[in-house]
Order: sequence, then structure tokens, then C-alpha cells
Amino acid sequence: QYVVKYKMFHPDVKLFVDCHNDFYNKPVNTLIKKFDAWMIRRRAKTLIPYAIKFWGTLPWRVEYLQKVYKVPAEKTDLLIMGADENKIINREIAIIRREIRSCYNIPENSFVVISGGKLDKRKQQNLLMEVIKQFAEENVWLIIFGEPTKEMMPIFEGYMNCSNIVQTGWIPSEKAYDFFLASDLAFFPGSHSVFWEQAVACSLPIVVKHWKGIEHINVNGNAIFLDEVNVDTISQTIKELHNTTKYREMQAKAKSVASQFFLREIAKKGIGE
Repeated sequence: QYVVKYKMFHPDVKLFVDCHNDFYNKPVNTLIKKFDAWMIRRRAKTLIPYAIKFWGTLPWRVEYLQKVYKVPAEKTDLLIMGADENKIINREIAIIRREIRSCYNIPENSFVVISGGKLDKRKQQNLLMEVIKQFAEENVWLIIFGEPTKEMMPIFEGYMNCSNIVQTGWIPSEKAYDFFLASDLAFFPGSHSVFWEQAVACSLPIVVKHWKGIEHINVNGNAIFLDEVNVDTISQTIKELHNTTKYREMQAKAKSVASQFFLREIAKKGIGE
């Protein structure tokens, strides 16, 4: 009601609403959850006459807005999450790569896979570690940043002595940019993370688990979606991309789409320019 009142007294102000809820993180499969959705739908309804657009930050969040909160389709659109381009452009990437790799004793000519973020059971980085440890002789390395949950800690500790796996632990969020810039391939075998979009903005080819409604990171072939995520499919994908023509093609495509995920471009759309 405060937003509506403010808008009524300031008609020149543009009102946009964004939505981070979806069928995965905000399911409506119980009575209490349906009631919660109904309450939010009531609030959204009061904003519909005044809002220019309701933004879903993932494609399936746009669908969620329409199906669960009953926002008219013409009032909804996709506004992707992205990355701060100031942490990417005009930076000495060669120096960053050399410093990061040197810090963790990774040979400069290594093929480095990067993953990280919230390290819980749903992210499935344990599968990635199990695969990468088998590629030590091929000079394939894995960097994982983030702090494992209590449940996952014993599993991560089991890979602490792997010669080609680096576990950095917690890092400041802005430091993730340096790790992406120092790597060759982003790999996220579990549920969605905001780091998907950051990796794409850093010009990295990316491999992710396929989720219906989260295909937006694949703009022109810069991404691979895995319908089945297990040791075999991960291993096969690494083999297909380890210093191959297919990888170099993905790399070129990734570089061509990175700027679409810069915050400056997203902001222009967000304010209606």
C-alpha cells in the first residue's frame, strides 16, 4: 500500500517489480505454501495497474509470475541476473591467471575447471570432484570456492589431498571474478546459482545441469546442458572439452556473448531504456 500511495502522489515515477521466486525455491505443493502464494498474489494485484513491468530474473520466474501470481503476460518480462563489468573489462587477465595459478601451484598450461558458491547437497560438486581427480595425469585441475555445509563437509574433506583439486574455502564475492578469469571452463552440476551468469559474463564456456526454464545462459552455443548429471556424463563432457576444437569453438562463442550479461546492459533494460 505504501508503494501504491507513493506512486499515486508521484505519477512521473516509474514502477518496476522484480521476482526471485520460482517453482523450485517457492513451490506451491502444500496448503500453507498455496496460502502464502495467494497472499503475495493479492499484493501483486494491487501493483499491476501501476507497474510498468514485473521482471522475472529467470525464464521460469516469468512463468511463475504469470501462473502463480496471475500477472498478465504483457506485464511480465525477463531481466537476467548478471555481473559487474568493472570487475571484468580493462583488467590484466593474463596477470590474474598467472597469479591465481601460481598461488595454488597450478601449472600455467593446465586446463582449469571452476565451480563454487553455496556448497550444499543440491549443488553436487562432489560428483565433479570425483571426476576431476581422475584427470590429474591429463593436467586438468578443479578450483572450488565456497564453504561446504555441515552435511557436505566430510565429503569435501575426502578430496583435500587430491593433487589437482583446489578448495579455497570462503572468499569475498568480488574475488570470484578473479577465479573465473583465471579458469578455462565453468561447471555447475547442480541447482542454479547466480555464479552461472557471472561465469558467462567472464567469457567462460559453461556446463550446467539442465533445468527447464533456465536455458537463457545459452545464447549461441556457449553453454552445454546435461540432462543427466552423474560421474559418467561429467567425465565424458570433460573429455570432449579438454583442449579440443569443440572447446575452442565454445570459447569463441562465450567471448562474443559476455557483454550481454554485464550489469550496465541489464540496467538499461531494467529502467526501460
